[in-house]
Amino acid sequence: MINKVKKIFLLPLLLISFLFISSVNFVFASDKPSLPTITVINLIRGNELGHEKDNLGESLKAQWKVTKDAKANATWLFQYGALENKNMVDYARKNMSNQEFGLLFEIDRNFAQKGHVQYRGQGPWYFSDGLFLISYDKDERKRLIDTSFAKFKETFGYYPKTVGAWWIGGDSVSYMQERYGITAVLRASDQFDLDFYSIWGTPWSIPYVSSKKHQGIPAESFDGSSKVVNIQWAARDPLEGYQDPLFSLQDYPQRGYDSEYVNHLFSIYLKHPNDNIVIGLENGGTLAVFEKFYKTMLSEAKKLEKEKEYHIQELTTLAKKHL
Repeated sequence: MINKVKKIFLLPLLLISFLFISSVNFVFASDKPSLPTITVINLIRGNELGHEKDNLGESLKAQWKVTKDAKANATWLFQYGALENKNMVDYARKNMSNQEFGLLFEIDRNFAQKGHVQYRGQGPWYFSDGLFLISYDKDERKRLIDTSFAKFKETFGYYPKTVGAWWIGGDSVSYMQERYGITAVLRASDQFDLDFYSIWGTPWSIPYVSSKKHQGIPAESFDGSSKVVNIQWAARDPLEGYQDPLFSLQDYPQRGYDSEYVNHLFSIYLKHPNDNIVIGLENGGTLAVFEKFYKTMLSEAKKLEKEKEYHIQELTTLAKKHL
């Protein structure tokens, strides 16, 4: 820990790169190579996570309209507070039956209280000392996981196969797989000093089956693995992204680029069979916001799918290719 609000996950870059290269046959476990895939994932937070004044029900409707108009299958990860929002979950159950739903593991005070855990955060909601499962001890992590899965099943009637967070941790991923049968997890692409913490040491935008002991390391064998496929949010620019993580598929407008930057990153990360890139947005925006940024990414993805260059696949479908 660098200070009370900053955690660094520092993995030896050369070791990790070697492991990814040496594990490539295991990472891509399917017998036949397939087209590169684009996975649409949207993160649905509750009001305590920076959305205190937002109408999240209307935001979900707007985000779904853009998704539906594009005829895209997406994965929607609901944080605990979002599962408590009756307007959102009623709308999702009624109108989004053909979509994949999963869990977003971001902890706020309300979620911690419902899990009978002392909230650890000392600063803004996005500081890592309270937001992530790894901020809590092992027993607390299990209580938070069990609380979230129970709420999801109460809401949708089944346990999800997909979870996500900027970082979850190897023991928690394995626990969720063993107890609840998850097959896929979303994590952030490596970032240096963004949101007051860093995740560092793994190649960007490569799907892999993680080690049972460490989420950031691909397993050497299936028996030693978490049996869960990891994919990465917000692909970074392979040159500019090292010094500035805002050069990414999510934040490129902040660096003055237009929609051509989406095509630029697609051309880099979707060259070979089994390549993958994640597109999507966090909730809280208006229809105008989603039509300006999210629609741009979806439109380009659908165009390329129609031209038979790429597949658009939900996360659990993608995971089946690698397990």
